Amino acid sequence: MAVSTDDVLRQLRLGEDSRWEFKRIEFRDDRPVSPRRDDLADELAAFANARGGVLVCGVSDDGEVQGMSRAQMNALDRILSDACADSIKPPIDVEITRHELGDSKPVLVVEVAPGDAFLWFDRQPVPETGFATLSERLWKPLVSVAGAADPPRALRNLRLLTLDDGDALRATVAGILLCAETPERWFPNAAIMATRYRGLDRASGQLDAQQIVGPVHHQIADAVRFAVRNMRVAARKAPGRVDMPQYSADAIFEALVNRGALALELPALPQGGATIFPEAVGHLPGLRGRLNPILDALDRTYLYADNISINDGTQQPVHFALGEDLRLTDAYGDELLVRIVDIAGRSALVEYRAAPEGAGP
Repeated sequence: MAVSTDDVLRQLRLGEDSRWEFKRIEFRDDRPVSPRRDDLADELAAFANARGGVLVCGVSDDGEVQGMSRAQMNALDRILSDACADSIKPPIDVEITRHELGDSKPVLVVEVAPGDAFLWFDRQPVPETGFATLSERLWKPLVSVAGAADPPRALRNLRLLTLDDGDALRATVAGILLCAETPERWFPNAAIMATRYRGLDRASGQLDAQQIVGPVHHQIADAVRFAVRNMRVAARKAPGRVDMPQYSADAIFEALVNRGALALELPALPQGGATIFPEAVGHLPGLRGRLNPILDALDRTYLYADNISINDGTQQPVHFALGEDLRLTDAYGDELLVRIVDIAGRSALVEYRAAPEGAGP
């Protein structure tokens, strides 16, 4: 692609498009802290999955050049190279160059070439399928009024139909999973196995189990319903009864959709539950105060809390391992044992349960 400084300056005047993206980088001293390495990897993989593109680091969305020191560029160059080698499977080759723009402000330019290895799996044609394979009941709500005049064309625009190498119209993988009544006919493993065990492990025996099949959005809805009917519901008085479900429906939905869960197991959480903080900061039932779990660009995890003591007053931020018990106490003396199960981007999955008297984390 051989991007020149003139090319970069021209694109700054024109703005972002499908092949050019600007990315402002936040530093702490000389270390990049935002976006995280995995987020940069997602951007680069998206270009590789399409027709290639250019990521200009050190420029805001409106084209303002922020400027970086040489040490900052060196650190960012290493993170980008590591992301391409370690965070993207299979790894991709990129060309990283440095350009000095107006007022002697440098930027890092990452050129990503298109590659056949990155054709999106969900857009691949499925042999021996066609327009008739897809159920009108399922695809009709996805098509606009204008698209309803020519459904095959509308479904091609939605990447639910495509042409194979012989120019035959075929359903895509996404089309089968979303709009076929029985996707398991083509993909036997396209199912969710939901199980409730008697105790904390599989050896304790099953109380309920269900293999959930059908279009993927129906599977997710059925899996959430399975979990809701099987979960335990604790309660506390504050002063009236406050239910504390074992898991929130939002947490179950997030686990299924974003974590690709194929088996849903519900271990007991005595007098507790689980929830998701979708935007970094959140509250837990029974505690007055806010929690802010963080996963930084170096994959370090730590926790800030407002009006809440962590582990008997440990100085904040408190570093922790995913799945580690943390004892939280608010200003009124209410306590919970909390586990940060996972952090993805700005979202965190959090489990909580009543803290036994006198028990440490």
